Amino acid sequence: MEKRYINANVEVRAEEDENKKLTLKGYAIRYNEKSKLLGYGFEEVILPGAFSESLKTRNIIALNNHDTNQLLGSTQANTLRLEDRADGLYFELDLLESRKELYDLVKRGDISGMSFGFTCTDELYKRSDDKDIREVKKGELFEISVVHTPAYPSTNVVATRSLEKYEEYKATINTNGFSQNEIRGLGLLGGNQMNNNEVRCYLPNEKMGADTNITVGHLIRAFATGKGTEEEKRMLSASGASSIIPTKVSSHLIDLARSKSFLMKNCTIVDMQNHQKVTIPTVTKDPTVSFKQQGQAITPSEPSFDKIELDAKYLYGLVEIPLEIIQTGMGVEEKINQLLATAIVSEIENAALNGAVDGFSGIYNKDILKMEIPLTYEGITSGINEIAMHNGITKNVAMSPKSYFGLQTIVTGDGQYRVPPTFYTSLKEDVTTSMEQDKIFIGDFSQIYIGLLKDITIDMSLDYGFGKGTLAIRIMWYGDVEVAQPKHLCLMTVQ
Repeated sequence: MEKRYINANVEVRAEEDENKKLTLKGYAIRYNEKSKLLGYGFEEVILPGAFSESLKTRNIIALNNHDTNQLLGSTQANTLRLEDRADGLYFELDLLESRKELYDLVKRGDISGMSFGFTCTDELYKRSDDKDIREVKKGELFEISVVHTPAYPSTNVVATRSLEKYEEYKATINTNGFSQNEIRGLGLLGGNQMNNNEVRCYLPNEKMGADTNITVGHLIRAFATGKGTEEEKRMLSASGASSIIPTKVSSHLIDLARSKSFLMKNCTIVDMQNHQKVTIPTVTKDPTVSFKQQGQAITPSEPSFDKIELDAKYLYGLVEIPLEIIQTGMGVEEKINQLLATAIVSEIENAALNGAVDGFSGIYNKDILKMEIPLTYEGITSGINEIAMHNGITKNVAMSPKSYFGLQTIVTGDGQYRVPPTFYTSLKEDVTTSMEQDKIFIGDFSQIYIGLLKDITIDMSLDYGFGKGTLAIRIMWYGDVEVAQPKHLCLMTVQ
């Protein structure tokens, strides 16, 4: 059975007869109104008359908060009256005197929500405003509930048959003759995205996910202790100790990792979804325009196009955490998040820059600019000029603490510390131990594309470290690193 919550603004009224009935009234269902985005990737609309047969043939009951032990009324006893109107399903519910507390809570405004339980027997999936819409055409209505806590959307459940039908719908979306790689490329360029689950790019400082109260640390602690919220347990229940962490949770971990990495927070992140390869179109030579005299032929422009291809490589990490810390540690969830994010950053950043066996080819191994310079602002300027000669703009500079403090302590002829030039202060500067002590890296780091899989698989085992009393956590995801404009980057070696 599926359940939906609506903010129904339930009203109350006291009948002015000798019985003084306690009656709630309002809408249990609104027709033709879109729901919030359900966790399965689509919005939902209930069509008028969807439950007309149920209203004729079923004994529909009213419950308090979907609790079958708290029956409030039924259509069979006429204590629940339902009216199928053009804009929704209207109800009137007579409460027993013993339910006056519920009546008073509604009257005060503490409770104003309604929910309904149903199964869908006829549905249609369609596309509207770049969103997938599920239209419920026919269904069986079983109950309506007065609810004090919105269960929407986290507790929404959609029948397996309906989800299978949705997957079939997504597979048959018209692609207008484009290949899958071309469709993904159009999406990255901001063109028509035929599939809402296709890849997209995240620019520097753009978060991949929304804020969430549940993190990877919460799920790991719930697994190890058997304690956790119902939502945490539900996230873990699908596959036990081997879990594909939900997207909103894994996105939080990736955003945390990005904040720790000079490279990941300044580059362009590509969410590869579940694709092994993603092709991104690039412009290697810009189109040009020119003036002309009347009647003179237009000089043709010859822009050049190329592509870069992200080909995912698999990355594994294994971390052990003492059970004592998980069981009793204060704020252990955030400590676990920080630990895992640091482990991810350390491996990705090193492999992205230098390359790795069976892994990334490495940015430094590509056809980027390279030069030797003295540790001076003039030396860095020579690299900026070289990038400009290739039509690039330097926006970023990264260096080791040694180089940073060396620059900061340059002394002029009169014994004063050198003031950085204005152009240098406009650069995004990162001081990081990820850079070798004699290296300075400059350029437009947004030209670096790091492809990531948002669906992170985490395996947890109490057996692996049984003798040591540890929980073993193995992380697996895949990704790749490529550079769109190599000549817009320069690696400088300090002499």
